[in-house]
Amino acid sequence: MKKILSMALSLVMALGLCVSVNAADDKLADAQAYTMGTAINSSISDADSADVYKFELNGPSTVTIDLTAQIFRLNFKLYDRNGKELWSDKQTSNDTTKEISYKKDITLCKGAYYFEVSKSSGVGDYSMNITEKGIYETVSEEQGGSNNTTKTANPVGVGLKYSGCIAVNDDMDIYYFDVDSSGKISVNLTSNISKLKLRLCDDKNKEAWNDVPNADADTKEISYSKEMYINKARYYFYVNKSEGEGSYSFQIDFTPSEESFIEAYSGINNDMDSASIIDVNKKYKGLIAANDDTDVYEIALDEGEITVDMTSDMDRLQLRITNQQGKEVWREKAEKGHFSKSLKIAHGKYYFHVVKGEGQGSYNFFITDGGIVSDAAPSGDVITVKVNNKNVSFDQPPVLENGRTLVPLRAIFEALGAKVSWDPNTQTVTATKGDINISLQIGSANMNVNGANKVLDVPAKIMGGRTLVPVRAISEAFGCDVNWEGATKTVIVNSR
Repeated sequence: MKKILSMALSLVMALGLCVSVNAADDKLADAQAYTMGTAINSSISDADSADVYKFELNGPSTVTIDLTAQIFRLNFKLYDRNGKELWSDKQTSNDTTKEISYKKDITLCKGAYYFEVSKSSGVGDYSMNITEKGIYETVSEEQGGSNNTTKTANPVGVGLKYSGCIAVNDDMDIYYFDVDSSGKISVNLTSNISKLKLRLCDDKNKEAWNDVPNADADTKEISYSKEMYINKARYYFYVNKSEGEGSYSFQIDFTPSEESFIEAYSGINNDMDSASIIDVNKKYKGLIAANDDTDVYEIALDEGEITVDMTSDMDRLQLRITNQQGKEVWREKAEKGHFSKSLKIAHGKYYFHVVKGEGQGSYNFFITDGGIVSDAAPSGDVITVKVNNKNVSFDQPPVLENGRTLVPLRAIFEALGAKVSWDPNTQTVTATKGDINISLQIGSANMNVNGANKVLDVPAKIMGGRTLVPVRAISEAFGCDVNWEGATKTVIVNSR
């Protein structure tokens, strides 16, 4: 008998649940279409205890619900197009006026939504108006967001401004960018959100930095700036909700450090086994980064007196020299600025350690035995570009790919006398000089020249935080002659 009663009770509960779900579905299915900004006058009664309105957002927006009612207590709910509850609230009438006066801002992604007004206690009339204020988003997102994982992250170009939105139904945005050398990045962000969680990590998920900026108490806005040093890698920039919703804008700038030994991720020379080999009487450049706090160099020394000379923009760098067995033979701390120390040493192979003290930054150093000190040759071949006999300066070195030289777009276009613009939505570059207009899209092998299509040997791409374009194709499109001088690795561009 107990078993039969238990089964019956379970069946009743199951049926009740089904009725509840079906009722919720029917409620949304019968929703009244609502046009934003339209005043509504309606009522809640015992027979009709809930009203549901359906509205559509063509882009991310901050929606304002403005409602007054002669009802003791009301419930409010917001659903997405699939019937998922996103938000709920309740409001009780004022003790003096016996009325509800309610106003609420909610930030939402593009899409269809249902707003429900339902009885909690009491019946009566209410008036309502729902308005929207659109938010510009560089990459428009549907309900739930589109860039919430590293696999779906949006690519961004260094030196370009982007805008985004943190909404009730999308509390995280992820962006990625590539840098092909070590250097300094600057993150500048503004937002009308109360508090954000910001994070930077490489594609191996090693974190370089995180912070939680708050809005100013007076302006109610976040104005945030951060500088840090990073190594070559792909990086993901996370903008996460902490408190509140709204819009934000950011820009990431990058300055290469010109390290003598280009390092990727957590570095290449972090211990004696992976030390970079250096020569006596040669000047070298290094970097202490957010994701790399130790550099180790291997050097062969003859017996006698040597001098360690260091210039850095960091405090309390720890400098050490160890022998082949790892035994320490010398240690000092170098403060910001210039440091020089002489010591006597026996013949042999040694390891020079530069370890983070306070902060991040670049440094220059050499170890001399009294000989003539000169600059060490940079690692890798350097490509020079000349336009009309003038060297073009690039903040990201030109690179060779499939026999074609790629250069930062803005510098080469300006050298050629062209005006350039960038569309982040389509990742398209457009440049104009006189009656010549060209456009090309990142990753595409096609370039449009005055309406005619030209197939590129190498497409434009983002590298080192800069958009690189094929210098020959661009220059020839603007009517220039292009030649390659192999002996000096120089691209020579001349106007006809």
